[in-house]
Amino acid sequence: MPSRLTPTTAERAVALLALFLLPLLCGAVRLDLHVPLPEGCFRHYALLANRLLREASRPPASPTEDGGAEDAPRPSERVDLLSRHTPHVTLYLADFHLEDDGNATQALNQTRVVEFLGTIGSLNFTDILAGWHCPLSYAQEPSTSAYFDINGAFAMLPVEDTPCLQTLSTTLLHSLQDYLRQPVEVPSWVASLPEPDRGAAIFRSRTYGSPNVLENFSPHVTVGFDPTAAGADATPAASGAVRSGVWRAAAMQRWNAAYERVRGTCLDEAQGVAVGRTGAEGTVLANARLGYWDLTVGGTAPGEGSVAREAQDGKGDSVAVE
Repeated sequence: MPSRLTPTTAERAVALLALFLLPLLCGAVRLDLHVPLPEGCFRHYALLANRLLREASRPPASPTEDGGAEDAPRPSERVDLLSRHTPHVTLYLADFHLEDDGNATQALNQTRVVEFLGTIGSLNFTDILAGWHCPLSYAQEPSTSAYFDINGAFAMLPVEDTPCLQTLSTTLLHSLQDYLRQPVEVPSWVASLPEPDRGAAIFRSRTYGSPNVLENFSPHVTVGFDPTAAGADATPAASGAVRSGVWRAAAMQRWNAAYERVRGTCLDEAQGVAVGRTGAEGTVLANARLGYWDLTVGGTAPGEGSVAREAQDGKGDSVAVE
């Protein structure tokens, strides 16, 4: 059965959205529709990759005058899947028009927010998936055969593109087209693409609000973003720590060796679809979920249970290199 929003749940969702988007009310309402990583091996290794990156990016503490050491400096790695961010696979990310038109404060339109969440809730995922399972496993990056990809400041774990994930992504983008902010802003990086890729990316952006959908849908888990590591191979920082791509590649190679030992059995399955507020660098903020819809029979509407589940994401997990 499709999930439904009750008036109480709808009002609560609007209140949550207003709370988490207060700093952004003068800008776009950018939301990420995604598969949260379920408890299990798949999620465990995403957290492990992020932990290794954070540990490797932490500059060494400077010695103090009495021969001791200062408190450990903060890592330069900005993604924190253990507390601040939710590990996930993005299905559809776009800017949505959910505010009152002509309102100087651009307050959220309660009716429009309820309709937006209700549109997702009206989807019968059981019928849409037609009995498919929705497996989650990491994929090799074709250019390196590793199970990770470092692209500029980003570190990602490619995910096998299955019919289930593709169908979920396509269904959501078609269902939510009417809520897109117009005119759509095409990402600046699209201009650097060669033709005909550039033209196709511009079309997808203007039609669906994102260039990374349909034939360009490439599921992955973002485990790192560190602009200090995207430059030259060895550039000493003011603290004396090396801010380079070398340590990051070494951390991910260490992760890859650990994952290689379990990849044949490290398989999980998507349990649901969620929508949440985006943070910086391709993240979804923890405890900022607006809705959760179960992919199993008798899916649930967003409510207390979904927020409680979100509050647990990234907390209490123990990860270690095997």
